[in-house]
This record gives sequence, C-alpha cells and structure tokens, in this order.
Amino acid sequence: MLLRDQRALAGDNWEAFISAAVRHNLAQPVEPTTDTGYKSYDHGRLFLPGTINYCTNSSFEVGTDGLATGWEQLAASTSTAGTITYSLVPGRTGGLAQRIQLTAAAGDSADTYAFRFLTATGTFAAADAVTASLYAKGSATGVTCSLYVDKHDAAGTILGGASVAITPTTSWQRASVSYTVSKTNTSRASIWLYVTGISAGGSFDITLDDALPEKSAFLSPYFDGSYSNCTWATTPNASTSTRTVSSLILPSPWTTLPATGTIAARSIPLAANTSYSAEALCGLYEGATGRAVLGHKGGKHNMNVATDSTSVATFTASSTNVSIGRWDASGTYLHFNGTAATAGAAPTVGGALDRFLFGTAAYLQGPAVVSSSCLTAAEAVLLDAVMRNGSVPDVYRFFCDRGYTDTTLIPLVGDSLSYKVVA
Repeated sequence: MLLRDQRALAGDNWEAFISAAVRHNLAQPVEPTTDTGYKSYDHGRLFLPGTINYCTNSSFEVGTDGLATGWEQLAASTSTAGTITYSLVPGRTGGLAQRIQLTAAAGDSADTYAFRFLTATGTFAAADAVTASLYAKGSATGVTCSLYVDKHDAAGTILGGASVAITPTTSWQRASVSYTVSKTNTSRASIWLYVTGISAGGSFDITLDDALPEKSAFLSPYFDGSYSNCTWATTPNASTSTRTVSSLILPSPWTTLPATGTIAARSIPLAANTSYSAEALCGLYEGATGRAVLGHKGGKHNMNVATDSTSVATFTASSTNVSIGRWDASGTYLHFNGTAATAGAAPTVGGALDRFLFGTAAYLQGPAVVSSSCLTAAEAVLLDAVMRNGSVPDVYRFFCDRGYTDTTLIPLVGDSLSYKVVA
C-alpha cells in the first residue's frame, strides 16, 4: 500500500489522514442510508435504547408558587417543625430547577421530609425493572439525604423499593437507583428525595433537576421531549416523553458473504445488560433470516455465519471490549479481548447481506472494520491491540500495510461515513 507516505499527515488527526487517503483515491466514502439518534464522542458513538421518561415535569419547568407541578411534599412522610421553602431557579442546562430549603426548628427531633413524583396508574407492571435518577446540588448539615425508587399499586401503596445516599455539593451530581424485584399488583412507580435525621441545628438547601424514572434495570442518559430524537406524549413539560431507539444503517460492502473475511468492532457497554432484545447489534445484517454476521447480543460476542450462532465471553460494563470474527473454508473463529474462542462450523448465510447495522442499546461503539481477508490468529491479536489503544488511522493502516484492500472502515467518530480501501 502507498499510505506510508501519508503517516506524517495523520498524527492523532484521523480526519486529516482519511482526507488524504480520499484525495489520493485510496479510500472512498460510503454514504449511510439512515443515520438517526446518535451522539458523537471522541471515542465512538452512543447508541441508546428506546425508552420512556415517565415523569411528566422532569426538568421542573412548570410550577406554582415555587413548587413544580406534578411533584408533591408527601405529608405522610414529612414531619418537621421547620419551615420548608420552595422556589424554581435556573436549571442545570438552562430552563428551571427545583430548589428546596429547610432550617430545622427547636421542635425538630429526628424528623423526616419527603418530596415525590408518582407515575400514572398502569405505567409499570409486576416484573418491570425501574431505575430512577436525578441531578442534585446544594448542601446538607446534620441530616441524611437519599434518592428512593418505589413500586406502588394503583392506589399508591408502596410495595417495595430501593434507595441510594445523596451527598449534595456545590456541583451538579447525578444519583441513580434501580429496583428489579417483581411485585404483584404493581401499577405505578415513584422517585423521591427523602431527608431523615432532621433535628435542631440541622438544615438542607438542595436543588434538583432532570429526573428520569424509566422502565429499565440500568441507567441511561437523561432526556425529555425537548431533546433530539425524543418527543412529548402530548403537552411539553406536562406529559411523558419517549426517546426513539438509536440506529445507524450503512450499505453492506458485500451482497453475499465472501469465502473468507474478518469483522472487528470495538464497544463500550454502559451496563452489563444481558437481554437479547435490548442489546446493541453491530455487524453485517442478512435481512431474509434476520441474522447478523457479527453481533453483540445477550451480553456476549456472537458470530452467526454458520447454522448456529457461537458466542464467547460476557461484556464488561464501562470498559473497552474488542470483538473480532474471522472465517475461511475451514470454519469460523472468534476472538474477544485478545482471547480466541472455540472454532465454529464453516460459514453459511442463507440470503443476501443488505446492510451494516449499529444499534440498539446503551453502547459506545466504534470503530468497526469489515474485510474479505481472513486474518491469521496472530494478526487478530495484533488487531485487538490496535483497536483497543490506537487511533482510527492506526486501524486503517493495519489493513493497508498488509495489502488487505477489500476493507471497509467505519470510524464512528464525529462522522456518519464509512471508508473503503480501494487501491
């Protein structure tokens, strides 16, 4: 390959490197067919699941006399002689936030305070997991602050829940807690700020913003209907909001699976989720049977070019995972984080490959590479290190330097294009 003389242009700037390759007719951009719901990061793209924010006033934009509409000071769980003050103040990212202030009075002794949002009836069922999160800042003296999530029946009776401590500071912090226990008669869920140990001399001054009760066992980034790729159910800041599932679909570089090949991808799962229906998918997709040649599903790395899929190793949340699948006439070979798995059967795919698909859950992904050259086992180990620690140009050069020209590189870094080595 003739890319060695372009290395000085690259450095850590993959855009300059790719641009030089395109100018010299060594790479061609491939336009995406659809490109929705992604957010660019320096080290990949975040692909998010479709979900609902069940809080109808989650960013506290609407209220009366300083108290956000839909939220309540829960009388049954509040007992304090001190005066509680509510105000709507500038929020975390613009708009408003809920500020709550209390200075304990002489009559306070181990008293409590509760501030809650309760979802509508029928929003949750017995087996549903619920994760609640919000941002908080401020101060607390002589009291204990917690974030609670609970399941309720239709009448509002608490069936069970979980909590996490909050230690407010002058900077915004996100707190989250999940509850996954199945509870019969579940119909609703709640998110609470709960303060205990309120006695004379104690106080708190806490500002809350961006609450997210969601039907999930793991935390996802905050959203409401004002965010990109999200919609309100009805009235803004007075209804639930829905985030559409993220996806990126590119044309497949092949119409049928070649006799030899390699697919490699880097992913950073944001949670150790093991649900096949909620996992990220990354790879060539064969529409007739709905199979992916290389997939990240069920918390595992899968190779699905034979009669049955083969999987190896569980992804580790919030860490870099490199998946490499390669095949030739002898069989399929999986490599996960530098470790080879048991070889599978010779590759067969029943229909035409029609797309390269990214989605559908909370993963940072990129880059990805597809090649009609089957790497050796030793090369797979080397590629793992390059994809884990190198830049996008390093991945590009890895294939170029070996003469593997039928290779498509998908950077997934601040760009919606993929690039194919053509000479």
